Amino acid sequence: MTSAKWPTLAPLRIFDNLHCGYWSAVSPCVSSTQAGGPPRQQKQRSSATLSKKRKHRRSLRKHVAFVAVRLPVLPLLSAVRLLLRSCGVSLLPLLMKASVATLTVFDRHSRRLGTVYLGQMPQYQQETLSEQLTELIRDVLLQWRGLRPRLAYITDGGWHPVDYYRRVLRPMEDPRRSGVRLSWERVIDFYHAAQYVSKLAAALFGTEAMAKGWARQMRGLLKQPGGATRVLQSASYYRARVDMTRADHDAFDKAYRYLRRNRRYMQYERYRREGTPRGSGVTEAGCKTVFTQRLKQSGMRWGNTGGQVVVDLRVLVLSGVYEEVVARHLQQRSQQQEGTYLPYTTDCRRRAA
Repeated sequence: MTSAKWPTLAPLRIFDNLHCGYWSAVSPCVSSTQAGGPPRQQKQRSSATLSKKRKHRRSLRKHVAFVAVRLPVLPLLSAVRLLLRSCGVSLLPLLMKASVATLTVFDRHSRRLGTVYLGQMPQYQQETLSEQLTELIRDVLLQWRGLRPRLAYITDGGWHPVDYYRRVLRPMEDPRRSGVRLSWERVIDFYHAAQYVSKLAAALFGTEAMAKGWARQMRGLLKQPGGATRVLQSASYYRARVDMTRADHDAFDKAYRYLRRNRRYMQYERYRREGTPRGSGVTEAGCKTVFTQRLKQSGMRWGNTGGQVVVDLRVLVLSGVYEEVVARHLQQRSQQQEGTYLPYTTDCRRRAA
């Protein structure tokens, strides 16, 4: 049925898994949706289907891999349609670990309009994720209409985020205006900064009530003008008057250097006044929704290749563009079939299941 001599109906050929070499009554679209969805939902749907269709495991795995490879990893056009609603702030955090990056657009009232998720299984230097994020940023800015949005890069002070900022974002040019560099507002996530304040308190005062009180006061001070500098001054004052062990000295110096090195990116009072997000909560939550909820369930074990297949499908689902991407993919595929007839509708894959 798959030879050029015997043309077939494209929906039957695509949905019934003949391209994978195994027949299955469950469409690859439904299988890939289950693979990218929550595990419980996947289990319930699969159990009902398996009892009726006796689906083969190898066929399911070939289904998911086939769809994931052919669907674009970056739903760029769909993502651009999702994000280009209003001038806002682009939030672009980037995290050898599995990593998540998000691009989020806020309106002028700091309301989130939409988020695109990217995910990558463990890879040295996270080269693939960096390339995908860079391409997504350029595509969004290339199709942006109206005033240029304010751009914010919100991360912790880790090596990978800093390297990506220096190597890619800082020299990046406006794709619509050659020779003009983009202006980025780099922000250190407030909650990461607050953790280092707590480390200072623990090194100075131990676990006593005074440590908790001082840390609480300094976290409030961080939100005021010049807050990071005032926190460092207070820490230096107590350091000269408190006896510390060598371990406490090392912990204090590490936290102190972090805050001093990044204090120009901790102007939280101005960020609040301008409507710039102060935390990378969108990306932190993305780590949970992309990886933890789907790949870290009891008894699950994943290799890089198989895990990446599921992640690629899951980011499409979470970004809200899965339906549109699949529809475009199937439409393009049907146009390539010679001698076939495809009365395609958006509900075609559901009826096939």
